[in-house]
Amino acid sequence: MTRIKSLITILIYFLVPLSMQLGLLLYYQHSLGLSTTESAQRLMDLFTSVNGMLYMMGPVLLIVFALNYKYFIAKFKYAFLVLRQSLIYGFVGYLVSITLLAILGVIISMNNLEVTNPENQEIINSMLRNTNLFIAILTLGFIIPLLEELIFRIAFAGLFIRDKVKESWLPYIAMAIIFALIHETSIITVHDLNSLFMFLFYFIPAMVLSAIYKLSKHNILAVYIMHVLTNVVAVLVSSYI
Repeated sequence: MTRIKSLITILIYFLVPLSMQLGLLLYYQHSLGLSTTESAQRLMDLFTSVNGMLYMMGPVLLIVFALNYKYFIAKFKYAFLVLRQSLIYGFVGYLVSITLLAILGVIISMNNLEVTNPENQEIINSMLRNTNLFIAILTLGFIIPLLEELIFRIAFAGLFIRDKVKESWLPYIAMAIIFALIHETSIITVHDLNSLFMFLFYFIPAMVLSAIYKLSKHNILAVYIMHVLTNVVAVLVSSYI
């Protein structure tokens, strides 16, 4: 039963936002007489605005929570009981992640490679242009990490991970790969060094999050703290560049 609920949750996470985007795309094309390019651009502008973000995430989060509310409550109760451990794992994970990303940056610089901005960076820049810093931090720094952790670390883990101690690393690596692919889709169609480095830019912190989740015996608060730190720092740095 838990596996079925987890599978339904994952499907909802993908299908609800996708159906909303497709519906709006059709609306723009047929009702407003826009071209496909113009419709796609308007859709991107909407969903990188704070209202668009909340509009898309709100129903998903409510449905996901309704399907698994007992499981979520139990997870967060455990996490807050071990708050000190959560903070340690979260901060250490963040330091490991930025260290590895710094090494990746050095490799890129040493080889004189020109790498484009990650897709998430474009979203951060767009939101900072369309709203204030507080809203950007609230949305990108706290709400989105919460939604993503509920999906990847609870729904996905509930579907594939049954034993906290004896389970292999394979499901955790799979979580990181899927997370990275969702955030950087270019590697699926474009096979070059730029796409590879952009994929690694997301895979590295995603793999650290997965490792923390396994090593902390599924402490959801620990991974949420690391995720929040990563996103908040990214928004703050972007706002001052």
